[in-house]
Amino acid sequence: MSKNFDEDFTRALIRDTSPRRPDALSLKFITKELLPRFRSRRAFDPLRILEVAPGLATVFSELPGLTPALEILSVDSSEVAIEFLRAQSYEHSYQQEFRLQDILSLDEQPFDLIIDLSLLHCLDSQAQQKQYLELMKKHLAPDGLMLLQTMVMPKRFSLEDEWFFDDFTQTVFFQDRPYRLLCQAYEIEKNLQTVGLKMDYFRVFEEEKLILSQGRTRPMATDPDLLRVI
Repeated sequence: MSKNFDEDFTRALIRDTSPRRPDALSLKFITKELLPRFRSRRAFDPLRILEVAPGLATVFSELPGLTPALEILSVDSSEVAIEFLRAQSYEHSYQQEFRLQDILSLDEQPFDLIIDLSLLHCLDSQAQQKQYLELMKKHLAPDGLMLLQTMVMPKRFSLEDEWFFDDFTQTVFFQDRPYRLLCQAYEIEKNLQTVGLKMDYFRVFEEEKLILSQGRTRPMATDPDLLRVI
């Protein structure tokens, strides 16, 4: 399954125990572009949402009041992350469950919306990515949508000291530890098509970089690009 990030989350919380804010650009896209697609839903017909691997910041902590009502299941395999999220207080009135679970063992009724902002590139291989995408397709309602964000290989790519990239496995390593799976955008597109997920939005943002280095906050042109798919 995906790598265990308990150690990373623990180190992050040692440095700062305050509540985390979701990524502003992702939040803006969800509120302005994604959720409006469900405006025709009646207020008494709740929107079932699966949030995959929120880590230390659920995107629903800062969503404004919305209609229809939301029923949210947030699943993460990190006990540290789930306990941190459960301990926070949220102003929204949505029904939200934080569950400690391996996402590949999920067995639920279909969801109207699945949001994955960070998991796909944390899986171990393209084969596991396909397994995950097949499971998500199984859990999508007939008219459901999935928002997928992941890092992809940029045009120019380089790594700092103690990091290296294995071309054969497409894995970024940090001090001999597998850290992220870094594929080309067209490979993600092919995997989505292979499992039968239809795409009506597919865009690589070369200006929105995902930083691998934990000791750097300023993005560089050689950092991985962001791929966003619906």
